[in-house]
Amino acid sequence: MLRGVLESLRSTRDIQAKTILHPHLSRKLSSDLQVPHNFEIPYLEIPWAQLAQSFDILWPIAPETDRILLDLVAQTRPLFGHVLAPGTDFIEMATDKKKTFKHFKKHGIPTPETLSPGQIPESDLSTPWVLKRRDGAGSQDMRILASAAEASHLNPNEWILQPLFSGKPVSQAILGGRNGCWYCPPCFQTISNDGAFTYEGGETPIPPDLAGRTRILAEKLVATLPHWTGWIGFDMILGDNAQDDRILEINPRLTTSFIGLDQAAGGSLAATIFRLALGQETDPPQFSPKRVVFDASGKLIPS
Repeated sequence: MLRGVLESLRSTRDIQAKTILHPHLSRKLSSDLQVPHNFEIPYLEIPWAQLAQSFDILWPIAPETDRILLDLVAQTRPLFGHVLAPGTDFIEMATDKKKTFKHFKKHGIPTPETLSPGQIPESDLSTPWVLKRRDGAGSQDMRILASAAEASHLNPNEWILQPLFSGKPVSQAILGGRNGCWYCPPCFQTISNDGAFTYEGGETPIPPDLAGRTRILAEKLVATLPHWTGWIGFDMILGDNAQDDRILEINPRLTTSFIGLDQAAGGSLAATIFRLALGQETDPPQFSPKRVVFDASGKLIPS
């Protein structure tokens, strides 16, 4: 994703990108990112106040697991004029899948039942359930359980269970700025069929009827959320009809679909996001109707 953002900005003359890399990423990526500046600073010991003096915008790209994204945004928001991320309350809700479920239920958003290990009714113990980390990012540690009893020994503060739903996995990305938000075209998600739900990539656009159903659900959820700047995404399951559609979770961060959507927008999506966040006059991104397919790393696949 970082490489995709930098590629999107490379041809934009009025925006200079600098990166602050986690040391592990720096060793792995600095040789081929070809960015003007790499800062190798011990993670979470970064002198943010000093760096904030030379940055107009900070875009945190980090997973929500183990509070990494939440702590990063909490540290930087008081210092930087613009941080492309939701507020900490928003991130905390979206990071914790139990809190996300409660938000959905409070506002009438269709979503699968979400329970902790040990809460499953006796009558449902033998039906398939999906096990997830409570703060997992992507498909981290997900798997299908033939019986909820298999999870009875797990810590309820770290794991959740949801009933298994069939349908078409779809993601919806939305750009937030000072004056509102813009909806990107939704993307199909390619998920492994081995029961581990491994994300294998995606494609865009999707058929208009399914895109319309996705937009209805997304608008309903956006109406319940506080204002944000930058990029957020929703993961959904579209069933056989609209009554079976469900929103699964909120991603309060950049997602892999950025790569395909940036390609569909002509390679200028990152700059558009910056200008939108700053409240500058800018046209909405124009997305090509041509099919774009990408793998789990964001690499484009010829179609």
